Amino acid sequence: MPNYGEKEYWDERYCEDAGHPFDWLFDFIELKGVIEHLLPDKNEQLFLVGCGNAPFSYHLESFGNYTDIWNTDISPVVIEQQAALFPNQRWDVMDVLDMSIPDSSVPVILDKSLFDTLLCCSGGATKIEMMMGEIHRILAPGSRFISFSLHPIEEVIDKYKNDLYSWKTAFYRIKSKRWNAGKNRKRSTSHTMIVCDMPSSPSGAIAQFTRQPSFDDLVSLFPGLVLSEEEDVALKLSVEPVLFRAAMKLATMDTMLYCLYEALCRYGDEMNDVGRQKSASDKQILIRLKRQFIKWQKERAAKEAEDGGSGDGNNVDGDGDTEVSRNDNSPPFISQGGSNATTTIAATTAKWSDPDAPVPLFKAVGTAVNSQRDTTVH
Repeated sequence: MPNYGEKEYWDERYCEDAGHPFDWLFDFIELKGVIEHLLPDKNEQLFLVGCGNAPFSYHLESFGNYTDIWNTDISPVVIEQQAALFPNQRWDVMDVLDMSIPDSSVPVILDKSLFDTLLCCSGGATKIEMMMGEIHRILAPGSRFISFSLHPIEEVIDKYKNDLYSWKTAFYRIKSKRWNAGKNRKRSTSHTMIVCDMPSSPSGAIAQFTRQPSFDDLVSLFPGLVLSEEEDVALKLSVEPVLFRAAMKLATMDTMLYCLYEALCRYGDEMNDVGRQKSASDKQILIRLKRQFIKWQKERAAKEAEDGGSGDGNNVDGDGDTEVSRNDNSPPFISQGGSNATTTIAATTAKWSDPDAPVPLFKAVGTAVNSQRDTTVH
């Protein structure tokens, strides 16, 4: 993985990407209503960390009519490029981990995915603590910090909301317009917006938060863009069939059979754990699936032996039964189908184990086995 925390990486990248600006997660037009609602004073200074070459900075001015925009980035290359293009905005080389700015002096800070780049680089957890500490240090009384992250709320909440910081926080799910069923199907359907308000009272006094407007009720104010938890879950569920179909196209038949077998074994273990009994028809389907699995497994082992391979590593006893090495993360009988395909199929088939599901697991697997039992591994 690239070292996103190093200046040299970004200098090289911005040299290569000169003339090709890119907005991470969202562009300003997508967020215009929310930004203008949270930051109604167009003359208030906006301080951007990790601005990069994103059009977001100049769109704040050209589409949002904000008049005082201060952009900072660790890369002198991109700061020089952007300053030449937009000289009426302020551009400074600055490391968010160590900013040469006085305490309690900045009214508004905006971050769009700098949090994410630091989190995934070497020493990310420490860097995030340093970033948050610096941002908290320079925020003025009554100020507002708005951050956008590709990570879901549960993965970032403890980074923003902890006893070290005196700000009040709110977390929102923002629908991404960049997801589609084609090449962008791997993108997230939503991202997280975090709003942090500093108290207006001096340190040591009872905290009073007077920043207006309040960041409450954004879900009702921006329907379809700011999602409730229920809407976010429903959106994610609605795209699962698309992801599953795409995974099925990439997966080989033996990959799919392996995943189905894994799901069945887990399901059988769960049933035994709670004292439930399989029906006779369920047992027959499981036996049929197991036989088909063994058949394909032997064919793959024979093919590997012909090719000089070492076999599949599973033990077949005298009566033709098998002990499957289910903890093997990359069993030899799995053809190239991609780990994402395997994961998606496994996750989907596991959901069929719900006894209240419209299509019970064993019925679905039985149909699959019956339709494929005369096929061979290619």
